[in-house]
Amino acid sequence: MGRILRCLRYTLIVASSRAFAEDLEGGHCYSSRGCTSLSDEHQARLEDCSAFNSTCLFQINRSSADDQVDLQKLIDMVEAGEREQLHDGALRDRAWMDRFAAAYCKSWDATAFPRTTEEFERLQKRIDRLRRDDTSGVLMVHSDALEDGVGARFKKAVELVAASLRVGFDAAVLALPPAGSLVHPAQWEHPVWCHESPADGPEQQDVSMPDYPMMCWRFDLQRDLLAQSREPEGRVLFWGAEYFANGSTMISASHPSRKFHCLRFEGEVGHLEGSVWNLIRKEGLRRTDLQRLFASARAFAAVDQVLPERREVLCGFGGPYNVKHVAMHVRRGDVGLDAKYDLVQQLGSAAFSEWLCSLASAVEAGTPSGFQLALHIFTEAAGRSRSSLMRVGVDGLHFESLGEAEDDKPVFHTLASLSSPLTCADAFLKHVHVVVNNNPRDALLCMARADALIT
Repeated sequence: MGRILRCLRYTLIVASSRAFAEDLEGGHCYSSRGCTSLSDEHQARLEDCSAFNSTCLFQINRSSADDQVDLQKLIDMVEAGEREQLHDGALRDRAWMDRFAAAYCKSWDATAFPRTTEEFERLQKRIDRLRRDDTSGVLMVHSDALEDGVGARFKKAVELVAASLRVGFDAAVLALPPAGSLVHPAQWEHPVWCHESPADGPEQQDVSMPDYPMMCWRFDLQRDLLAQSREPEGRVLFWGAEYFANGSTMISASHPSRKFHCLRFEGEVGHLEGSVWNLIRKEGLRRTDLQRLFASARAFAAVDQVLPERREVLCGFGGPYNVKHVAMHVRRGDVGLDAKYDLVQQLGSAAFSEWLCSLASAVEAGTPSGFQLALHIFTEAAGRSRSSLMRVGVDGLHFESLGEAEDDKPVFHTLASLSSPLTCADAFLKHVHVVVNNNPRDALLCMARADALIT
């Protein structure tokens, strides 16, 4: 296993190195709204600000809590016996799929998910026959209903898409409506995501019985992250399809009246989930299928193409284009602060700093390349102020006092330094941008927009 992980890390680092080199050579612009002059470094990431600037930190701290929702409203609903209505505001399951089929499908049928090599080959032949009949595309249509956390749901849904492309579908269509911890009461305008967080818990936790109070935030997974409409007749991502510069796809928007052969998978949600993972392990995933998957999602969710009502987010990634932004997810909240789960806890501060230098070396950051890395750490911690961060700590980081008045202010974004100094100091900006207990919508979008993500 260790050899496999080392090979995987090498592959990711080499890929990152090539991507960084291509960006530098091509003079790419990092502004989601477009740049007027690539030769002017100040045009890069024009709509964002730099988290390493005090004015920017003040601005993004001020807006971070805007999407927080009063937990008591949900508690009142549950106590009133309305628990079963927590998802009634969403279009879900078969209702979503049938409406999609009415709008886009010339044939609409169910099929069993392949569990054996014979069933896998049989489904491939069925798809080929449908495609040969009239050259219509063949789509896999699915509405996710897993009662799980947002991260687990998204991961498993993307696995289903990847498996569908591996089987031979031309594209996959996926709805991710509220379910599990993502709720949408009928009388509410927008969905809300609730999760346990250490932010309002005690600073000194009982390891055997940690106390993580619930926090709720306004968050629409498919609209905010994927820029997909809630209604199937609206803007829908065709996973695996080829998208063009104007946001249209070769199998949908370019032919508005075109209909497709559509299939859905039968079976209970849990059964389907296990079958998908077994197929991926058995048949493997082709590089071309993964490239189709990611390329279609990136093109569809490009900021200048998305739904007008999706609000923009400030990530702190502004500044010159020769600074590359590395986002790192340090998972602590839902697994416990003492779980030894995250990379820094496992390596220790000194080894973590060495690891960062190996990353910088792999992507050729620092002199003489001319570009530096900015590290942005996304995490959770007990307390809501810099003073609490100084007391509780975040592994691998050091927080200096800014004075009592500043230390006691509520904070979602702040700066720190690494506990163990870097031997490659010229490759990184001096400070680390720490994003703590932040709006999950903003955190997900920003991690997705970083030049590299460590998780």
